[in-house]
Amino acid sequence: MSQPKGFVVEADQVCRLKREIYGLHQSSRQWFLEMDDVLNELILLLLYVDDILFTKNRKDLELGVGLLKRYSEFKILGKTKKLLGIEFEEVDGKLFIHQNSYIDKVCNLFLKDTYCPN
Repeated sequence: MSQPKGFVVEADQVCRLKREIYGLHQSSRQWFLEMDDVLNELILLLLYVDDILFTKNRKDLELGVGLLKRYSEFKILGKTKKLLGIEFEEVDGKLFIHQNSYIDKVCNLFLKDTYCPN
C-alpha cells in the first residue's frame, strides 16, 4: 500500500485504514460480512470463498446482479452444472442435485474388484 499523494511521512505518525484491504488477516471476514449485507434480500443458496450461487425469478436476478456490480466486479457464468462435487440438472423445469460422478469415482477407487453401477 502506498501513501496518498501529498502525504508527508513523519516518524511519529501512522496512516489509519478506514476499511480492510485485500491480504489483511480480517479481509476474508470483511468480505463475508459485506456480501452477507448485500445478498440478504436475495435468495442465496451458497457463498463459498468467492463463488456465489443464488436463484430467483429473472427480474429479481437481474436486480440482484445490478446491485452486486455496485459493490464488486464479478462474472456471470450461467447455469451451474457442477460446484464443489455437486451436480445440478434441470429436468422439465425442476432442479435436481446429485453426486453421481463422485459416487462413481469413490466406487471405482475402493471397490475395483466388485460391481460398480455406472
